Amino acid sequence: IDKLKTEKDCLQLFRQRVIEAGLLEAGQLDQIDKEARQVIDQALAAAKAGPAPTEADLLTDVYASY
Repeated sequence: IDKLKTEKDCLQLFRQRVIEAGLLEAGQLDQIDKEARQVIDQALAAAKAGPAPTEADLLTDVYASY
């Protein structure tokens, strides 16, 4: 698993290729990662602070026809 994470992680491969191509610098990608983590943390906090789903919510926005 560790080998796959280091050699086949698509985000790491993308990062490496973008830097090698000179499209972005490592610092710019670090900033993007930081901002993405902040958005995720905010969404997680909002989800945890919100009310628990009700039983009726189980079938909300489920698109399946039988």
